[in-house]
Amino acid sequence: MDEIWAAKIDLDGSIVLLHEKPTYEVLRDAVGGLIAPVQCPNGDVIYVDDEGLLKGLDPNRLAMILSRYPGLLVGPAIMVGPLDQEGDHLPLTSAAMTDLLYV
Repeated sequence: MDEIWAAKIDLDGSIVLLHEKPTYEVLRDAVGGLIAPVQCPNGDVIYVDDEGLLKGLDPNRLAMILSRYPGLLVGPAIMVGPLDQEGDHLPLTSAAMTDLLYV
């Protein structure tokens, strides 16, 4: 089975899985601007548009649920795996995949 490196989370709740390690450009294009990380409790990271609130983007309810972030996350998001010792992202964790399937 191919590894799942990332999951793009759109505002309508749809999810697109990425089977290749995302570059910075992929992360930026997925959120539509400069990226800002939100750490998930399981170690995975969700990136959102750093200027999303200023742009007036709509809330991303699924990203807020998955991240368990107490604040507002807006606009499209992309979830990636935790960082390794060199600062590179690993594939999504099994906990993240379970959350994506059952939320």
